[in-house]
Amino acid sequence: AGVFVRGLTGNKVNVFVDGVRYSNSAQRGGVNTFFDLVEPSSLEGIEILRGPNSAEYGSDALGGSIQLLGRVPALSSNGPRVGGRFAIQGSTGHESGGGNASISIARRQFGFFGNVAGQGVGKLRPGDGIDSHASVTRFFGISSDLLYPERLPNTEFSQWGTQLKANWTPGASTQIVTSYMATRQDGGERYDQLLGGDGNLVAELNDLTLDLFYVRFERLLPGWFDHASVTYSFNSQREERVNQGGNGNPTATIGHEPERTTANGVKGSLFSEISPRQTLQVGGEVYFEGLTSDSFNVNPVTGAVSPRRPRVPSGASYVNGGLFAQTGYEAIPERLRLVGAVRWGAASYEASAADAPIVGGEPLWPDDELSTNAFTFRVGAVATPADEWSLSTSFSRGYRAPHMTDLGTLGLTGSGFEVAFADIDGLGAQVGSTADATAVPIGPVEEMRSESSLNWDATVRYRRRRARAEFGVFVNNIHDNIQKQSLILPAGAVGTQIGGEPITQQLPNGVVFVAASTAPVLVRDNFDNARIWGLEMSGEIWAGDRVAVNAIYTYINARDTRTDLPPNIEGGTPAPNAYLMVRYQKPGSRWWV
Repeated sequence: AGVFVRGLTGNKVNVFVDGVRYSNSAQRGGVNTFFDLVEPSSLEGIEILRGPNSAEYGSDALGGSIQLLGRVPALSSNGPRVGGRFAIQGSTGHESGGGNASISIARRQFGFFGNVAGQGVGKLRPGDGIDSHASVTRFFGISSDLLYPERLPNTEFSQWGTQLKANWTPGASTQIVTSYMATRQDGGERYDQLLGGDGNLVAELNDLTLDLFYVRFERLLPGWFDHASVTYSFNSQREERVNQGGNGNPTATIGHEPERTTANGVKGSLFSEISPRQTLQVGGEVYFEGLTSDSFNVNPVTGAVSPRRPRVPSGASYVNGGLFAQTGYEAIPERLRLVGAVRWGAASYEASAADAPIVGGEPLWPDDELSTNAFTFRVGAVATPADEWSLSTSFSRGYRAPHMTDLGTLGLTGSGFEVAFADIDGLGAQVGSTADATAVPIGPVEEMRSESSLNWDATVRYRRRRARAEFGVFVNNIHDNIQKQSLILPAGAVGTQIGGEPITQQLPNGVVFVAASTAPVLVRDNFDNARIWGLEMSGEIWAGDRVAVNAIYTYINARDTRTDLPPNIEGGTPAPNAYLMVRYQKPGSRWWV
């Protein structure tokens, strides 16, 4: 699951559910697997905030922020009401089917919403029955339809989920909302690491689970502030990855890597209408994250089981939070509005060797820690020279603190075998100029710094009863982009243990390899700066009372400011996109096309 906002995705776009932070520091870079565990039928809508929003929403908002808005249980002043909804869906592309059923209860002071959903996804049928990324095509140049069935093996899975949500107003000035969301996905496999790409024999993605709970207390205040809100949240995300590297070697070790990341969060804010023309909101939040993993290896020949280093050290902790203030001011009523926001944010990471299993007399990981903080801001203006026209512009700074994934990752990933800074400290390690075997050293491997960005954007909007249009342009400069590069060690490194794996090969340029992957060993570093600029256009026209035409176009251009080449930002840069939609509906009719 990857959602691109202004050319960025993964850990550069933070995700919230009903204002609760859903992203965590253990998520992977180019995708967020757990994004798929939020059940769409439980949502009322989705809000996309484009551009760096760190001043409002903290770390990771370099490209933007996504707000998933759940259904709010309604109240009823005209006696109790009960409602429900049932939906089914199917698809031939995956031979899939599923559905959901929901119920809502509304009373004068209490509302309830419950939803249950499930789906089974079958084997994928690719276009023309050909998988262009198949391992037999990559390694041997053979078209997949000569050896593979029409429907691709290992592409099926099942998923079900439920949500329970309640809304209680014990008094005219008080509201309490509580929600519990649980989702389970199982039977999935990394087809891209199996016949679909790398040719490995085992790449399972088992028992993905989500447990998300929050309770929010809101109250109207009689004092200087008009409104207060306090939220406690519990967010637990679990998965187990089972991998056998070695590109099809049946005797290669099978690694089991269960992970659970649990975040406890507290968030509060105060809102005041200082005057009829100005508002002020202040607040803060803190999220305490912990990761547990009981990882182990299985020898497929002997059946022997041995402890292994998890992707991120078990027992690692991550604290992320900040304090913010934001204001809006009507400089010219209904014609010019000014907005501003500031935030101080901080994050800290810690992993302890005392939590590590002892293998060969040594702990599987060393002590490691990092603390960082950042100041971010956002200033902007919205001008409305005429009722049909509006112009907006903003200038903002965003940041992304290094995650647990950046700081602690060790082992086989989708890109190859990675090591962390703490695992190679003292070995004279150098960062390679590329992420392949041709890399040359460009500098020592150092502790990571936070990524940051400076963004400017401007938008013109036109609105009439039967037509609307929007045109925007933006420039986002990203500094200290964290990316994976080849690891280069001094000559004679063969046999050296890095992250529990011996180095099996070293090229003359110093690039090293381990048996788990055919790609060079990788390390993360603040490697480069990038400039991303783009255009965003949309429009809608009503032709009479029955036909509406919508069009959307986006264009993204990304460059490494050091080399003038496309930057190596995880997830890649999307191609230009255009959409055209025509909708017909007869007035008063229940049917539309």
